Amino acid sequence: MKIKYFFFFTLPLLVISCGDDEETGCTYNSTQIEGKIENEDWAFANGEARFYMDFDGTERIDIEMYSIASGVTDPCAQSSPDFKRIFFSIPKVVQERELNFSFSGGNEEDQQTVTLFDPVTFLNVIVSEGCVEIQTINDTQVTGRMNITSGPDNFMNGTFTLQVCN
Repeated sequence: MKIKYFFFFTLPLLVISCGDDEETGCTYNSTQIEGKIENEDWAFANGEARFYMDFDGTERIDIEMYSIASGVTDPCAQSSPDFKRIFFSIPKVVQERELNFSFSGGNEEDQQTVTLFDPVTFLNVIVSEGCVEIQTINDTQVTGRMNITSGPDNFMNGTFTLQVCN
């Protein structure tokens, strides 16, 4: 009889503890972001983060990252730069997000992409495979890491620290 009650009370705890723990399976380089945009090498130098409120009241971060080759020294002074860069918007939450996009709809909050921009071809490569993790957020900087890919010509992996420009 005691064994029956033991299983009756412990089984729900076991089910709950095995429930929602999702692992993305992403692995990250511990160095600053490096990769390729349209098969050309790209290495992170700096970037900007701007906080804003979405139309539905969700706090978000607008992110732009610049390469060493861009020569940007003050990321907050940029407007419509004409060099290769990475940009995306993400909820203002310390979390890891798996990239995905679906034309069939679904929950818009679960969709996350990153754009790799090439001004020469004026091509926006929309990346929907991999992960982005925001690790810290404060009034002066945002830190994180990413491992994203859209084939052998467009990918990034590594860490970043961005200046907050509000």
